[in-house]
Amino acid sequence: MGDDRKTPAGAVSFLVLYARDMSETVAFYTGLGLAFQSEQHGAGPKHYCCQLDALALEIYPSEGGDIGGSAMVGIKVANLDRLKLPQNNIVAQTAPFGDGWRVIIKDPDGRNVFLFEADHA
Repeated sequence: MGDDRKTPAGAVSFLVLYARDMSETVAFYTGLGLAFQSEQHGAGPKHYCCQLDALALEIYPSEGGDIGGSAMVGIKVANLDRLKLPQNNIVAQTAPFGDGWRVIIKDPDGRNVFLFEADHA
């Protein structure tokens, strides 16, 4: 019945990215192949969520425009060549990486996004 791997204690279940402009940030990650839905929990802020297996990637509005820290987000993609990556956002061009290929770009809030494709031709 499915995966025999056990979830380790303390496994990461969600990651929140704070955005200055949520619609721009959601559009950016949607362009990478992620699908978001709008959510709001009680009186909390409206935000967006993309369920990725056991991990929920959420985009919340930033408080007062402050993003507060930095992070690198890693996303496995089916085909790097099919993505329409903004050329001015590329930090590191497509290059071999392990058993595949990678490119690193900046999201609208300046975070590095590591895109990895296992089967790049």
